Amino acid sequence: AQASAFLAKYSTISLALRITQWLAMSEGGKAGKIKHSLLAALSTVVFTTPFLALIGSLSKLDPATLRACNEGCTYIRFWGSHGLPRTAPRYLKGDSELDDMPEFATVRNGETDITIGNTTWYATVCRMYTDVALRLHDTVFVKASERYHTEKTFVPALCDGTSASDMRRRCDSREKKKNVHNHLRWDNSWSLNVYMLSILVWAVLRIVHDCCVIWETGDFISLMVGYVSVLPQLAAMATGFLWSIGAAEVFQTNMDNEKCACYYEMDTIAMFASMATPVGLYMLIRAKMHRLGFATLHGDFLHSRTYHVSHNAVDTSVFYLQDGSGYLSVAKNSDRERLTTDNYKDLAMCYRLLVFTWEVVTSFVVYSFAFPALTVRFYGKTLGSDHTDLKSIFADVVHLRLKSLSFEDWGMVLVACAAFAAICYVWYMQCSQLCNFTSELRRGCEDLQRCVTSYVQYYYYQISFCCRVTKSIAMMVFALMSSMLLVWCMWHGVEITATTAGDVGAGGFFLLTAILHSWVPSDISLATVIAAIEIKAGLVPWEGIHSITALHERFPKLGLNKEDEIVERYCLGALVATYAKPVWCLTPEEKVRWCRFYKAGVAVEGYEELHRSSHLP
Repeated sequence: AQASAFLAKYSTISLALRITQWLAMSEGGKAGKIKHSLLAALSTVVFTTPFLALIGSLSKLDPATLRACNEGCTYIRFWGSHGLPRTAPRYLKGDSELDDMPEFATVRNGETDITIGNTTWYATVCRMYTDVALRLHDTVFVKASERYHTEKTFVPALCDGTSASDMRRRCDSREKKKNVHNHLRWDNSWSLNVYMLSILVWAVLRIVHDCCVIWETGDFISLMVGYVSVLPQLAAMATGFLWSIGAAEVFQTNMDNEKCACYYEMDTIAMFASMATPVGLYMLIRAKMHRLGFATLHGDFLHSRTYHVSHNAVDTSVFYLQDGSGYLSVAKNSDRERLTTDNYKDLAMCYRLLVFTWEVVTSFVVYSFAFPALTVRFYGKTLGSDHTDLKSIFADVVHLRLKSLSFEDWGMVLVACAAFAAICYVWYMQCSQLCNFTSELRRGCEDLQRCVTSYVQYYYYQISFCCRVTKSIAMMVFALMSSMLLVWCMWHGVEITATTAGDVGAGGFFLLTAILHSWVPSDISLATVIAAIEIKAGLVPWEGIHSITALHERFPKLGLNKEDEIVERYCLGALVATYAKPVWCLTPEEKVRWCRFYKAGVAVEGYEELHRSSHLP
């Protein structure tokens, strides 16, 4: 029996060694593909595990990180639970006639009432995205008969027969902190459950995508899988932010049969630590959106592998590194076309829909929900418990008493400097875009003298142009107002209250949104990438066929070399009359003629086809 067991163990070890040697020695063929597929799966498991493990550990509350709201805690809550309702006047006051949209509120242990802030017009503009999202949520997920129920009202922070000082002393004890209801736990938070499920789906799609690339199923299939893999990432990012916002709210310990409660808030450092995972997902998706666009233009890549390329090789003209996104491509297109014009047309539509989804999720979930609450907590931490104002700090600096400045004082100075730097950056980026808009406006005035064949396309372009200009101007104005507001509040040492929190949160929302809308991982915007994909689909750009050459000269990294050559041959033919016309001035026959000419140009024997098609009627 021992001999047979030894032989079985030896055979198993020998088989494992043979498999390991076989995988190690196989570099090509089916064995090599199996090896790379297994490595892709292993790399995906290693890469996605921290997103599950980190947020799982952060969902456990440590009593040492909780601070009793004896001095008051200002917060905003978007979704209510038993004892902790949405911080809307309807639920905090128990009156169904009041507004049901959340506001900032201040609760203090030892007091029976909760203070609701007065919303200014500035904070109201900030809440537009939030109100739309919440009203849509209430319409879809909340029954009409339950929208005006007010049973889940605020639980007082003072028990009957207890003085305010005794209540605060009881709430500050460690025993009460241990009994805090943790609404961040996975069994109490629907957002955390959706987050974990989305991470698992993303990991599976990531493996499937890389297997499609390794087994050469075709760029169209692998790119479509790559597009779909962004959706669970977006879901994980959105629910991760919604979950982490709960860390910026208050926690509750019910007492006396839930007739009163103690309120706590998480330490600011621990609260911001809970934001690490969703912020990491945000950065990953932001860069991935650009990489997927470049992959559509140049060729798909493995999501599970990182390549380290020599800086000298990247610095040569052979490679194009898409700045910030990390995508490396060859400068010139290969002779073999990976995708047909019909494939590019489908990919352009899907990619445009993906970009739209990204903008909706970030605007209506990440920016509107997370930024105001996090700005209020960050401002309170920067101001410090002693509420030192920036004016007195500046006076100390003028009198060269730098050694008397505390760590919080230096933090306030750095935040004020960052606010001024943000203005300069936003204005520089938006002014650069406005300069481009000026040239487009000049071309638009010239187009008025042409014969418009499609007024729908013409007015759509003009409306979108006005929206882009308005957006840039709004970013500049609100960035200036927000920065000045935050600096003014720090200069005078304005303390966070239920009323001031609305303005401070709105200032953080507008400033951070302006920065993120001005900054892109690559020097090429997503709109430009979409335009390049549509050009490869044989579609006429909005400004006309001549804009292909201008786009190639401005952004050679898009890889429109062959398209530029086709445009040059197009000018030499009998079709030069349609070269400078915008798309709304072209007839349907001219658009079809360009598409036919373009398809002939990208064919294997394209030059003869081009020569014949250039003389087509």
